Amino acid sequence: MTKMAPTAKPTHSVAPAKAAVAKKGASISKAGNSFTYEALSYAQRSNENAPRFVLFHAPAQEIASWADVDRLAHDNKTGAQRPLQELKAAKVAKFLRRPENTIPTAVVIALDTKSVDFKASPQSQSSGLLTIKLTMANEKRPGLIIDGQHRVYGALKHPGDVQLNVVAFLGGNDAERAFQFVVINNSAAKVSKDHIRALNLQFDPDALNKRLLESSGATMGVSDSKYADLEVFDKEEPFVGLIQWPTNANGFIAATALESALTETRERAALLGIEGLETDVFLQIWRKIKEIRGAAWNGQSRS
Repeated sequence: MTKMAPTAKPTHSVAPAKAAVAKKGASISKAGNSFTYEALSYAQRSNENAPRFVLFHAPAQEIASWADVDRLAHDNKTGAQRPLQELKAAKVAKFLRRPENTIPTAVVIALDTKSVDFKASPQSQSSGLLTIKLTMANEKRPGLIIDGQHRVYGALKHPGDVQLNVVAFLGGNDAERAFQFVVINNSAAKVSKDHIRALNLQFDPDALNKRLLESSGATMGVSDSKYADLEVFDKEEPFVGLIQWPTNANGFIAATALESALTETRERAALLGIEGLETDVFLQIWRKIKEIRGAAWNGQSRS
C-alpha cells in the first residue's frame, strides 16, 4: 500500500473543535488527541494496489478535529479540493434546521495509515467489523477530506450534534486523492426535472415541494419548471410577499423582471465561479441592495 505522503500546507484548517457527546455506536471514546470508532473495514478490489476502505460515522465536530482540507491554491498546487464556499455550507446548515432531514451521502476521507490503529482484524480478507483509533501526532491530522467539506462545515454551523457518514480509504498519495476527487465530482449528474415530476404519481407533490423549499430553497422541478425559481423567491428574503401574483394584492415586483435578472446571473455563472449557486447568489445580492436602499422597496419607487 502506498504511504500517504505529506502535501503542501493546506490553505485552510480548523482548530480542533470541542468534541460533541457521541451517540451510542458512534465515537466510542475520545482521549487527548485520539478518537476511537466502531467501523466496518473491507476491500472493494482484490488488487493489492487498490486502497482498503473503512466505513463509520462520527460527529461533524470530531471530523473537523482530525481531518484537514487540502485546497488547490496558487501556493498549494497538489490540493484537490476547491475553495470552501460559505454559501454552500450555509445551505447545509439551513437544510439541517428541519429535524427530520438527514444526509445519507458519506464524506470521503483519506486516512494516513501511520495514524490509524486497529483493535481487531477483519474477519476475512474481504470485510470485517473492527475498532479503529485515529491519533494526532504533533497536531498533524490523520485525515484529509476528499469530498464533503461543505457537509462537514455546514454541519458545524448547526447548533446540534450532527453525525455524518464517513467512507475512508487507507493510504494513497497525492495522485490517488486527486483521482478520487475528480471521479466523484465529475460522475455526479443532476436529476432531470421530468424525472422528479414523475414523483407526482406516487407522492404528494405539494408536501414534498414544501419540504424541499423550506430545507434547501429549491423546488427540484416538482412544480412546473416555469415557476420553480419564482417559488423559491416567494419564500425567501428579500422578495417574500413582494411578487406580483394575482393572489397577492400587495405585490409590486414583476415576476418577469425577476426571471430576466436571474437569467443574467446564470449567463455569468461560469465567469463568476458560482455554477449551481446562481439562485443563492442572486438572493444574496438583492438582500444587500434592500439593506442599503430599503426606502426604495415600495410600489411607487422606480429607482
